[in-house]
Amino acid sequence: MKTIFDYKHYVPILRWKQGEQLALKELFPTDRSLMTPLVELPSDYEKTIDETVNAVAKNWGSAAMFFDVRPILHRRDPAWRKNHVTAFFNEARNAGLELTPVTGLDCSVEYRTEVRNVIEVDQRGACIRLNRAYLGRPNLRDDLLALLANLGIEPKMVDVVLDLQICDGTNQNYAGFCGALPNLSDWRTLTVAGGAFPEDLTEFTVGRHDVRRHDWLSYRNTIKAQLPRRPTYGDYATLHPFLKPDMQGLNPSASIRYTSEECWVVMRGEGLRNKTGAGHAQYPANAKLLTDSLAYCGQYFSFGDNYIYEVSLNKGKTGNPRTWVTAGVNHHLTFAVRQINRIFNDSPKLGT
Repeated sequence: MKTIFDYKHYVPILRWKQGEQLALKELFPTDRSLMTPLVELPSDYEKTIDETVNAVAKNWGSAAMFFDVRPILHRRDPAWRKNHVTAFFNEARNAGLELTPVTGLDCSVEYRTEVRNVIEVDQRGACIRLNRAYLGRPNLRDDLLALLANLGIEPKMVDVVLDLQICDGTNQNYAGFCGALPNLSDWRTLTVAGGAFPEDLTEFTVGRHDVRRHDWLSYRNTIKAQLPRRPTYGDYATLHPFLKPDMQGLNPSASIRYTSEECWVVMRGEGLRNKTGAGHAQYPANAKLLTDSLAYCGQYFSFGDNYIYEVSLNKGKTGNPRTWVTAGVNHHLTFAVRQINRIFNDSPKLGT
């Protein structure tokens, strides 16, 4: 059965793309041990089941992970075959991976049946992911009970993730969201997650910008109050909750995203393909500005921080948008998990 974690843990929501995969792979062991990622497949995902299982084994290993295949349920292509949920978790099990399937209230009977079959074999239960719209349902309790009956499990075998999605600093009453969940104390684990990073950087001019981490600030302020049950923190790292499909012909900017105590520091560059622009040469200059700032945590803080430092030396290494996703996400995961640990260790009166 899956290990139970408490509110000092961390549940980042990540898309299973190469940049994020490498960010997980390069985590330091202690930081890795304090988080359980919720990974979802992008809707345009093209890798096969074998390739996906191998990538999880390579970049995360046998540690616990929530895995959400629902974004590709509309597909029945040869890469995932018929009954691909069962097939995927069968291969993951054979590879020694500890993956917990993610489900929700909007899933088909067919999907629920496949998840039930996985649960019966693995005995790890399931992760139920609920967005904020579901928390306002008048029949939420009955809907959840029906889902549990379909899956053949009780709340003590369920990890609930309240996925608030976009958090913009208004109406982020985390205590209220938790209170809307029936049987609050019965679930195996309870996580509240959201994301406040902008959809893209088009609204920013070239230069440095500080973007408030509204999701983290809302959580931090909430856990200081008395709650019936203190939730685990989750977020979308340095990415927006809704992913735009990759499109050919885009002109991404040479930008760096860096997490600090209450803000993300965005070092905004111009388009990499601008005809008269500096292209990838902007990365070392932005990296140098970042390493010289008070926000920078130092070369040895994380893999991502070391990458930033190495590029700042301007010895010919610039990177590209994917490698900078890896650096930014790796730093964020490290920063967030240590930030969580710090606020609870520094606040002994919080209790449980």
